[in-house]
Amino acid sequence: MEQVATLSQVIALAAELPTEEQRELAGVLLRGLASKPAPVRSGRKWSEIRGAAPYPLCDEDAQVWVSRTRAESDDHTERQETDNQ
Repeated sequence: MEQVATLSQVIALAAELPTEEQRELAGVLLRGLASKPAPVRSGRKWSEIRGAAPYPLCDEDAQVWVSRTRAESDDHTERQETDNQ
């Protein structure tokens, strides 16, 4: 049976090639990739999971959370400015 080289073996062999042959190899690989279609993303769409989490998530309304964290950030910034004076 024919032995198949691993990626790390191919990289090591390519590193031993002269610079011009490395460029040629890169071109061959890139042309091969260009002729293949991009892989289809198989992830879920947000619309499929919309509404899956209970409201309010973590027992806090989103707008209340945003307002609270902004206020905390403002307080932190003010304390840093006061400390630096």
